[in-house]
Amino acid sequence: MGKQHRWSLRFREGRLARVIQRIVRNSATAEDLVHDSFVTLIGRELDPSPRDQGADLTRIAQNLALDHRRREARMASLEEAAIFDLADASPSPETIVADRDALLQTLIILAAMPERTRCAFQMHRLGEKKLAQTAELSVSTAHAGGW
Repeated sequence: MGKQHRWSLRFREGRLARVIQRIVRNSATAEDLVHDSFVTLIGRELDPSPRDQGADLTRIAQNLALDHRRREARMASLEEAAIFDLADASPSPETIVADRDALLQTLIILAAMPERTRCAFQMHRLGEKKLAQTAELSVSTAHAGGW
């Protein structure tokens, strides 16, 4: 490789770094990928002509940058999934106490209701029946829906 040709490839290093940095959005990573591009080019020995080596170097650099970006995206999604695996699905002690208190209050209110009203409420809220269906109990729909 001639001195002029080495200077030409060295001149491309800054341009390659800018191209790669636009893809990966990180200057340190871009520098690493430029270095990897030169190492790959030297290892390949594809075409001895200087013009083609410059094109090969650009293509190698772009491919490495795109591969890096895809790998980073996959890693980010895997890390995100791992965070959800770490989260405890069981409720906190405070939530358990608050839910038990709400249930107790609901049971007290239900126990205080007249039989027909309680039955209409349970049919509508718990049995997912329409208010018109609760009318068979001869309870007014305004009274049954008000609880």
